Amino acid sequence: MKRNIFTDVPFLRFGDRIVMIIDLHRALQVTAFLLIGFSFNFAHAFIATNPSLPVTKRLTIQPIVVANNDGLSQSTFMGDPSDEIEIRNWVSSIWSQAGIGVSWLAPEFLNDTFINYGDSPFNGVRPVSDLDVIVASAGSDPANAMDSHLLRMFFVQIVPGQESLSSYSIAGRAQVDESGSAMFVGADLPGAQSMGESLGNQIIARVIAHEIGHNLDLPHVNSAENLMRIDLGEFPTLNARLSSQQVTTARQSRFATAIPEPNVISAVFAATGCLIARHRRRVRSNYRINR
Repeated sequence: MKRNIFTDVPFLRFGDRIVMIIDLHRALQVTAFLLIGFSFNFAHAFIATNPSLPVTKRLTIQPIVVANNDGLSQSTFMGDPSDEIEIRNWVSSIWSQAGIGVSWLAPEFLNDTFINYGDSPFNGVRPVSDLDVIVASAGSDPANAMDSHLLRMFFVQIVPGQESLSSYSIAGRAQVDESGSAMFVGADLPGAQSMGESLGNQIIARVIAHEIGHNLDLPHVNSAENLMRIDLGEFPTLNARLSSQQVTTARQSRFATAIPEPNVISAVFAATGCLIARHRRRVRSNYRINR
């Protein structure tokens, strides 16, 4: 079983109208820009992808929102309902370039202090090995735990391999070609505005889509416009493009299941309808005979 793990921790701070994105995977500060004038036009740039393909594959994600044993310190999911819709739409838009649709199950809620924080809350970097423990818990629903095609995304307070971050931050860690990931979404990031645009939601969507890419067996790449490049801050747009090879790899993943073609679905419904009608005729016939 593969246990390769990638860390993706872009760090964003909106205070003082400064965005700083740090690639902690390489311990390198990338850049910092003032959001004024023409020096940084990030706010008005939307996520950049390739044109959409016909959606013939589908991913299903089970979000698991974690709190402590006592139910306190519940992790942020995707903000309020309108933010959640926008984030999901952006994630779907990113993966539509691979002809892959993204479906979300209703969030599960899990009370487990270790999964939420690790052994030492607020005290240094959380061990990377905690991700395997988190994913092994598989959430609280036994039925979902048995579904080998489900991607399980745990929303926690501290991501393995990372320390406690600010409320305007986002961090992620995912297993490669496996079903698990852990996300931290700062409480103030969903819906965060910059010059009238919901930049926070786009950042969240881009990082979630990136972590999904690892689950689909995509490693990091050194390409300025690619979804799987980690250091967002070097570029004035939220680039999220996929190469043709990446599209092929993602679509071949066992987590990307085929969507039945409409004619197949119609045939199933037609056959079911015939069986129901035949059963009803038999019931009526038996009723007349028994009378």
